[in-house]
Amino acid sequence: MDSVVFYKDWLAKEYAGSALGLESAGYAEFKKKNDLSFWWRFIADRLTYQQKQTAKSVLHCKTLLKYPVAGGEKRFAIDYVDYILQRRPSLHMNYFDEDSHKEIERFLTAHFQFAYQDYIPWKNVFPGDAYALFRRAQKAHRDNIRKKEGMYDYRGFRTGVPGFEYGVLANNCGMDLIPAEAREGIKGSLFIDCGAFIGDSCYALQKYSPAAILAVEPEEKNIGILEENIKLNDMRNITVINAGVSDKSGEAFLRGEGIGAFLSESGDKGDKKVRLVSIDDLKEQNNRKRIGLIKMDIEGAEFDAVKGAARVLSEDKPVLSIALYHSGRDFFEIPEYIKKINPDYKFQIVHTNPLTPLFEEYLIAY
Repeated sequence: MDSVVFYKDWLAKEYAGSALGLESAGYAEFKKKNDLSFWWRFIADRLTYQQKQTAKSVLHCKTLLKYPVAGGEKRFAIDYVDYILQRRPSLHMNYFDEDSHKEIERFLTAHFQFAYQDYIPWKNVFPGDAYALFRRAQKAHRDNIRKKEGMYDYRGFRTGVPGFEYGVLANNCGMDLIPAEAREGIKGSLFIDCGAFIGDSCYALQKYSPAAILAVEPEEKNIGILEENIKLNDMRNITVINAGVSDKSGEAFLRGEGIGAFLSESGDKGDKKVRLVSIDDLKEQNNRKRIGLIKMDIEGAEFDAVKGAARVLSEDKPVLSIALYHSGRDFFEIPEYIKKINPDYKFQIVHTNPLTPLFEEYLIAY
């Protein structure tokens, strides 16, 4: 798929040729107008997803008949469109199955809509039976969160801190979507959970019978909760590694905290330096044990982390569950890089969370 051609086709269809063109001098102005105001960023950072929708609807005197694009969604969408306009990438569609073709088109279409519009009809955001799936998932998500004596239980995972990602525990990081023989082949191997957060993904991956899991997490507050949840959920085969994942071992700055903390080469006041490790180095440090699975959701550091796993990808061919939704570069370049390292990989693009139109898009490889 030539993404620039896809973009032009979408633009002509959506705006009948009247919108900003591919080379439009007005694109910079468009981008400027869609930069987030301080107050909307303030709101978006502190409210729940549903509260964000309601708040923005009130602020703009709109109704919820149209989907109000939230701040993070706008930022991600503009990044994708910028990447396409500047890099003019293509996708080798023969890498993916037919279901992935449909998902790729949905995903890119959603980004174009969210970059250019602040309010989108619900039927465009969740077309066809996707809206019914959204409603069912929304109800199931609420119904599965239980609180008792100050503790939360979500699909069997217990924690004192709420904040459950639907795709992690409902879809087991996408692992339920791969063929049974691929799941069978990773039993008894070493798993690496990059971006272990509070341990929900470690819990989800237990069902695939790892010999051990390396839970890699750089953020100190997350580490504290992660260690508590390992004990609370009686997970005995987890080794916590307080570090970020990159293409080589070293150091970087960690910006932000909690679920949205991300690595940066430069730091602002208050940002902390954290240790970096590569997956290839982790294998060496663990007596070159076979790595059977790598899960990766690390807030935009995925491409460098994949580069740091080149030897493992070539030698072990682990099953991969890699977030592609943080940047245009990840979406277009990570599959290409993996194929160059190991052409035997089969790919799927899956959307693990029906509650969100843009987030939690994963590459599943086996």
